[in-house]
Amino acid sequence: MKKRSFIRTAQGLLAIQLVVISALLVITAALTYHSAMQQTRTNQEYILNIYSRQMENRLEKMNHQLATVINEDYDITWLRNPDDAERLYASLRLQELLQTMMTVDQSADMIVVASPEYDVCIDAVAQNFSGQDKSLLREYFADYAENDDVRRGWYLISLYGKSYLCKSAKQDRHAVAVIVSCNSLLREMETLRTQDSLRFCLTDKEGMLLASTGTAAAAKAPADTSADDDTVNVPGSGVYRSASGERVLASSVPVMDSMLILTCEEDIRDVTGNLYRGLVLVIIIIMLLLAVSFLFVRKEREMIYQPMQRMLGGMKRVGEGDYALRMEDEKSEEFSLLTGTFNSLMDEIVNLKMQYYEKRIALSDAEQKYIRLQIRPHFFLNALTTINSLSANGKGKEIETYIRALSKNIRYMFSSGLHTVALEEEIRHVENYFEMQHLRYPDCLFYYIDIAEEVKDWKIPQMLIHTLIENEYKYAVSKDVPLMVLIRAAKEQVDGEDMLLLEVEDDGKGYPEEVISYINDDNGKREDDGSRVGLWSVRRLMELMYDRKGLLQISNVSPHGALNRILVPAQPVNERGKEYLEEKGIA
Repeated sequence: MKKRSFIRTAQGLLAIQLVVISALLVITAALTYHSAMQQTRTNQEYILNIYSRQMENRLEKMNHQLATVINEDYDITWLRNPDDAERLYASLRLQELLQTMMTVDQSADMIVVASPEYDVCIDAVAQNFSGQDKSLLREYFADYAENDDVRRGWYLISLYGKSYLCKSAKQDRHAVAVIVSCNSLLREMETLRTQDSLRFCLTDKEGMLLASTGTAAAAKAPADTSADDDTVNVPGSGVYRSASGERVLASSVPVMDSMLILTCEEDIRDVTGNLYRGLVLVIIIIMLLLAVSFLFVRKEREMIYQPMQRMLGGMKRVGEGDYALRMEDEKSEEFSLLTGTFNSLMDEIVNLKMQYYEKRIALSDAEQKYIRLQIRPHFFLNALTTINSLSANGKGKEIETYIRALSKNIRYMFSSGLHTVALEEEIRHVENYFEMQHLRYPDCLFYYIDIAEEVKDWKIPQMLIHTLIENEYKYAVSKDVPLMVLIRAAKEQVDGEDMLLLEVEDDGKGYPEEVISYINDDNGKREDDGSRVGLWSVRRLMELMYDRKGLLQISNVSPHGALNRILVPAQPVNERGKEYLEEKGIA
């Protein structure tokens, strides 16, 4: 099948594109007006839905505030106590409650408790609530508490030209109320007023204006407003003329079961003005795009098509295994960058493959060394010497105890490798090791284990603590001076990451300075004399399993002693799984 030219195809598509764009311009000019109006209406409804839910959520929080105050019935009842002191204490408690509620949640502008019998009125107000509004509302609810009128649910009140939304509870001639001004309900809308024509207003279901941002027209428009063809006669909804003669687009949503109506308005001139300017700009951009497209066709073969073909051919060769391939530099800056990046990636792939194989070899070698480290011949010679000594002294029961501990220890050592066990399990085998060594070094070492309950199941490398304790017996234990060893484990946060902090501390003579230097130095080398091989194996084990350095730190403590600190991350990077252990017969 004959292949078609990419260039000719692009030219044909550009010609078709020119015809389609011309047709679209004619159609777009006819439909843009209605589309813009619909989009504006949709945006208004979206904004109104968000803020109507915010209003209802705020009123729901005020419901909870009212319920909280009503539940303090004991203190409210004491406001009617003839004893002045008792009334004072009850007032102070209620005042503290109201202030605390207002500090925590300023959904309500004012919370008031009125008891007319002894002329008691307690309140708490929001920071931006004026003193005049507070005084007027105190007088209103003091009168309300004294008369027989009982109001249910939410209701509106108007005092000196300001409207408030209230909810109250009344019992035994005392009243509790939560109040929010209608202006406060609209205050959050101010952030949306990016231009003068965008306005919000809040009305009751009869159309009475309660609050507004800017000069709202919807609530002021008469019900019989004369309209054009696209004008509706319902104030607050659709397109109509305001009292000042300007045409506005408005959308409304009910709030609180239609008790309130929230309306958003926008000047039609702003909508259409932006629309016409946008159409002109779109036409200019389209013409420029067409000119640039023709220029692009002339250049794309040299600058794009041919370099792309060479790169695709190179990719195919790499897919066939030619990792020695390197691309030649191209003329364009972009393809030159791509070829340079391609060559760098190929070098990185080769290096990563080499590092991967080296790491696998290092892991296997480290595991073998780690296992061999645990079954040194001198360990078994010491065990046999200890058993022989106990036998010579006729200590049959101690021999039985020692052999039982030894068998557990050997079994645990043979299952060791680059895998993890629960901290609690490692501690259990460390205690078994202490028991075994106690028979060899009676009263030479005393230990204390402090493990936080929350970290008992934390996974750590097997033989980690065991190796450190064995190191203690090798270098620090003396039959002349008793040694104290403390093992601690707790969770610690390091750079925002939860880790297990393990500490093994003794009160011996401490580490030589050269040992501290090469163990704590990430680039330090192991001593050729083989000393402190246990510490070195722990450091190397942590580096291999967690793929990071600096997890083991050792130091001397004052006045004497040594401290081993190990940080164990939650998850190892390299670990021998259960299948591998079963395959080797050590699971």
